[in-house]
Amino acid sequence: MVKTDGDSEGGAGTNHHTTAAVAEEEEAAARTAQAKLERELYNAGRILPQQLIPRYCSELKLPRELQDVSMSIVGNLQTFEVFPARKPQVIGALAVYMAHFFFPNVEIGRADIAEHTGVSQNILKAGHKKMCQVWEKLLPDNVKQSYDAEQIAEIIQY
Repeated sequence: MVKTDGDSEGGAGTNHHTTAAVAEEEEAAARTAQAKLERELYNAGRILPQQLIPRYCSELKLPRELQDVSMSIVGNLQTFEVFPARKPQVIGALAVYMAHFFFPNVEIGRADIAEHTGVSQNILKAGHKKMCQVWEKLLPDNVKQSYDAEQIAEIIQY
């Protein structure tokens, strides 16, 4: 930050850093709480789709950015209960499948995702069709800001 005549040592610059530090602490606390919840669910014999995304992306050798988009999609799929009775494996696979459309340099297809996730191509195809109907709710803001609605509709159509 560039210091101006109106800034003092305890002025706005410090507040900005304090605000950023508080935000980081809150984010860290949220991550810790989420990790605790995931451990409890895992120990109780339940697994979350969020726990599967890193494994799927690692096995498919997908970039971190695609994993991040997939994680956002999974969260939105759960928030909006798009597939309320589906297994976590299906939800995770569908999120990776939807996210991969926004990474044209990643050479992967429905068959590859099906093979590595254990979810059939037909389920991926049918789930994708349903997700296309509500993409506005599912895609993270950074994707929606990178493309206009017409481009997104064109990208996700198969």
